[in-house]
Amino acid sequence: MLYTDASRKTRLMDTPSFPTEYMGVAEATAASYEVLKASKNLIWTYVIPAAEYDANAARTGSYVLGGDELILNGKGKSYIGYADLALAVIDEIGAQKFIGKPFTAVGE
Repeated sequence: MLYTDASRKTRLMDTPSFPTEYMGVAEATAASYEVLKASKNLIWTYVIPAAEYDANAARTGSYVLGGDELILNGKGKSYIGYADLALAVIDEIGAQKFIGKPFTAVGE
């Protein structure tokens, strides 16, 4: 679940421009995140995709990480290709910087 800014007062899914066709998935993933946060006996990391992710994008091998706040790439978009998101997840498995925390990633 992405927040619109550091105040963490507004979730991206609660903004007027959030696509209604994605609301069901957004609500379900937000609920699963809350379950993870409340868990005491699990080691977890929660991956939050960029607002737009592209199954057909070529792998660039480049991405920028963030926490649970909306981040934008150099073109002002919250965008990542599936291959680069997968790479970010694999890299996190090795780095373990987000144990017990959410993270997001954007690519160019």
